[in-house]
Amino acid sequence: MRISSIQAVSNSYFIDNKYKKNKNNNSVNYTNNTILPDNYGSSLVNFKSQLKNKVLKAPLYDKLAYAFDKMTTTDLLIASNNKQKALEQLQKNIEAVETPIKRILHIEDKNLDEVLCYIQPNDDVISKRFVNINDSVIKYSKFVFTNKADTVIDIEPREAKNLYFGNELHTSIGIIPLLLVPETLPTEDFDKYSEELITEIDYTEQFTEMAKNYNKKLFAEEQTKTQNNGKNFTTFKDIGGQDEILEFLEDNIVLPLQHPDVFEDYMNCTGLILHGKPGTGKTYIANAIINEAGVSSYVLSPGQLADKYVGGSEKLCKEMFEKAIATQPSIIYIDEIDALGKSRGRDVHGDKLLNEFLIYSGQLNQNNDNVIIIGSTNRLQDVDPAVLRSGRLDLQLEIKPPTLDGIKQILDIKLKGKPIDEDVNMDLVAKKMFAKNMTGADINRIIRDSHRNALKRTGILQSMKEKRYSPAMMEYFTINQEDFEKSIEAFNPDNNARKPIGFGKV
Repeated sequence: MRISSIQAVSNSYFIDNKYKKNKNNNSVNYTNNTILPDNYGSSLVNFKSQLKNKVLKAPLYDKLAYAFDKMTTTDLLIASNNKQKALEQLQKNIEAVETPIKRILHIEDKNLDEVLCYIQPNDDVISKRFVNINDSVIKYSKFVFTNKADTVIDIEPREAKNLYFGNELHTSIGIIPLLLVPETLPTEDFDKYSEELITEIDYTEQFTEMAKNYNKKLFAEEQTKTQNNGKNFTTFKDIGGQDEILEFLEDNIVLPLQHPDVFEDYMNCTGLILHGKPGTGKTYIANAIINEAGVSSYVLSPGQLADKYVGGSEKLCKEMFEKAIATQPSIIYIDEIDALGKSRGRDVHGDKLLNEFLIYSGQLNQNNDNVIIIGSTNRLQDVDPAVLRSGRLDLQLEIKPPTLDGIKQILDIKLKGKPIDEDVNMDLVAKKMFAKNMTGADINRIIRDSHRNALKRTGILQSMKEKRYSPAMMEYFTINQEDFEKSIEAFNPDNNARKPIGFGKV
């Protein structure tokens, strides 16, 4: 048995992990099988009682530090004087929590007037996200490489801030520092009484329907971000120049998915195809639909349905539809759907896969399933007519290059927060882009190339090559009119490309 620093009640012996010392300071080795006198047994009982008391009465910041180490990215940790009131306060401000919740942990402190609410940010072990679900401001001290607070910042009600270790919250019981590990007691002491220290709230039984639905929506959004590898988390507000298309999609796709009760017993759209020339933003818009709807989604390309074994592709197609139906409302998005839906008769194995797709897509409307299929292609003429008939992907929306006003709208969105020189004539830039019939992808490229032109013009690009770059060089960096016009002039609308990049002479 391992006993750490216990003082006996009836004599002056001290037990350590490996040895004891008597009054004459002679060391005597002990093993794990050492038999101790009865008075040590009573001492152990007293010690355990004292240790439990110390753990439960440890400072709140130490309890929090211990709990932080046990949190995952779907845990929410609350400290309050009453867990039921804290849960009510959380539900009242649930929309301030922008992370899906699987588990709620609670630490009680009878003297704490506020509700302290923490989330574990993704891939960040040196911070915790604090969400102010109180009705009043909470202040915190921010430390930056010093031993004293650099500044005191307000966290408004329903506002969230990332707090880094060393930052301090100002509460009714005093300063609560954010610690990496407990300071007053070893972590293993907290481990012994963790169940009494931290309680888990079964929110699935106590959350209101509104809170449950909001949490479900967050999980759906998180799933979409994961499927997109954290990229393309686009919403309608990020898309310019397609206002009429976006309004149509909201009315016919997003709202029926979000409010199935309103559209029940009516033949809703079961699928659509977004088509148009490359670069018009078809995939971008499809991702925005998924994110706006906030439902389960299955994003794939025909290559993911391909299988080298006969019958494998058909099996994958069947499983995809079964998952979408089981988790409805849901969206299936197939990029380059022309590769899947080519006219039959060209390939026997392709015909079998297409036939399987037609069977399951046709059954969605018959069974009144709340599942929508979205396809995108720049070759609508290659899609089999059976895919396009009513009851399947019967809506075909052409995504065209933006109008002049659309280009201006895209520039406003894409250049927000960018270091643009105040003398740049954006109307002129937009007109020159429109004259070359630029798509959304083309506009992104012009912005990228203009940034490179500005880096070259200011010498910053050369300084990076010569290893003498300093972040201070960016303090007065801007992209000017010349940078934009050079990029637009070099753009070739015929082949949607500039001069090829390669080795040797071009």
